[in-house]
Amino acid sequence: MSRVDEAITINRTVVKNRLTMAPTVKFDYAGPDGKVTQKHIEHYRKRAEHGCGLICVEATAVTPGGRFCKEPSGTLGGCADRGPQRGSGSLS
Repeated sequence: MSRVDEAITINRTVVKNRLTMAPTVKFDYAGPDGKVTQKHIEHYRKRAEHGCGLICVEATAVTPGGRFCKEPSGTLGGCADRGPQRGSGSLS
C-alpha cells in the first residue's frame, strides 16, 4: 500500500508526495484583464511550501460566456500562454 508521503511519478513528472490541492476559485485575485496576478502566485506558493505535492489551479474561462464573475482568470485575451506559466514556474 502506498503512503501519502511517498513520491509518485505521473507521466515522467515526479511529485514529492500524494497530497493534492483541489481546484478553487479566487474571485478577487485576477487582474482586470483576467490574467494571473502576484496574489495568485503567492497563494499557490504558500500551499506548495506547506506540503502540497500537486496543486490543481482554479477554473479557467475559455470563452466570454464561460465566465461566472466579472474578472475570473482565464485564457481570454491570450493569457493562456503566459499567465499560468508565470504562476507554475515560480512554484518549482
